[in-house]
Amino acid sequence: MKLNESEHVVLNWLKTKYEENDIKRKSNASPDFICPDESYEVKHLYRNTLLFNNSQIESIEKTNPLIVVVSNGNIVNKFRWSERADSGYKIHIGKKLKGDMTTIWISEKHKLRLENIGNMGDSFDKVLDKLLDVYEEVKSERLIEEKMR
Repeated sequence: MKLNESEHVVLNWLKTKYEENDIKRKSNASPDFICPDESYEVKHLYRNTLLFNNSQIESIEKTNPLIVVVSNGNIVNKFRWSERADSGYKIHIGKKLKGDMTTIWISEKHKLRLENIGNMGDSFDKVLDKLLDVYEEVKSERLIEEKMR
């Protein structure tokens, strides 16, 4: 059972409320934890935004779990999914991609910067390939320079 940092924080909190064998972890599914009387969805806070993908939303809307918000290694808030409008957080819902694709979350500012790097019509995949190529080239040059010293 591999947990991210936020899930560890919530699991430790849940252990103060439940016996460990009463806490069920759903890896790669929502809600993240199911206990005898409650289900819990763990969300890391990015500025004032909580990120969800479409498949999480489908499950969460059915179960109405307690959303446990974690920031800097601490639980900072808890609210029901049905109360999200009053939570004060921006809720961002992204698509979960199939195949060998994945979702990355970037700010609007960085999205615009990436668009400016690419040629007209380049996909973000191509733009990121260009950036990674440049990064690897610079890294190689630095290693060569260090060896020559």
